[in-house]
Amino acid sequence: MFRIYDVNNDKYVDHGDLYIIMKKLVGDDLEDSQIHEIVAKTIAEHDADRDGKLNYEEFLKVIPFLIAT
Repeated sequence: MFRIYDVNNDKYVDHGDLYIIMKKLVGDDLEDSQIHEIVAKTIAEHDADRDGKLNYEEFLKVIPFLIAT
């Protein structure tokens, strides 16, 4: 599943990666600003090393949140 979210295949899920996947999942049900807000909050809450992106271990902890969204 990590490889699906790592759109640019750089071994991290960053804001751009997560936005692309979320946009595909919600389509036009949410406005772009709402998606950006969800993405920013998700990364901020689960980015343990505060580098602005999710590595594999951080991603594993966020999966339940992503599935529920």
